[in-house]
Amino acid sequence: MVNPGTQIYAPVTTRVTPTATVASRWDLVALFDHYGIKSTMSDDDHPDQTGMPAVQGYLGAGRK
Repeated sequence: MVNPGTQIYAPVTTRVTPTATVASRWDLVALFDHYGIKSTMSDDDHPDQTGMPAVQGYLGAGRK
């Protein structure tokens, strides 16, 4: 987790939204896993492995 020992999904105060509840994008895999949703983090550094080409390949192979 990004901040071990703290809530993943926690209230924050911003200039735009005085009261909002957010999750760090880096913690979303752990949050999804908590609810039984398997996921992986992707980025633009390796598009063949994590970007749209990978998604298209998975879908083309019949994966959800």
